[in-house]
Amino acid sequence: MDIEPAHHSPIPPKWRKTVCSILRAGRKSEILVRKRPQEDFSALFPDAWAYQRNDAMARALDGPTVMGALKTGMLEPGETWAFWFHFREKKLYGKINLTPTGKLIIIYSAHLPNKGETHL
Repeated sequence: MDIEPAHHSPIPPKWRKTVCSILRAGRKSEILVRKRPQEDFSALFPDAWAYQRNDAMARALDGPTVMGALKTGMLEPGETWAFWFHFREKKLYGKINLTPTGKLIIIYSAHLPNKGETHL
């Protein structure tokens, strides 16, 4: 069980439900993936498909209380949360922006932790 630092807080259920729905639907018009998360995830798991990454992220966001860190100052408008997810027994850092329309997400991160396994 991960112990979350005090600056982590519950990710709002409405945000999680909307993001999970978009991730699971998998429509390219609703999911913008930045170059870095595509490259990082592909380097770690060269035989994995994008839908597998999306499903792993959605599974992590499905719990009744999911802890994360709200990220401000992103280039695009929206609500951005960082969180942990697991894929093939590896703990990964994820960061997703739900844009103001509620119909588009931007995946900024899907990689091994850069700052240790407790800091989001």
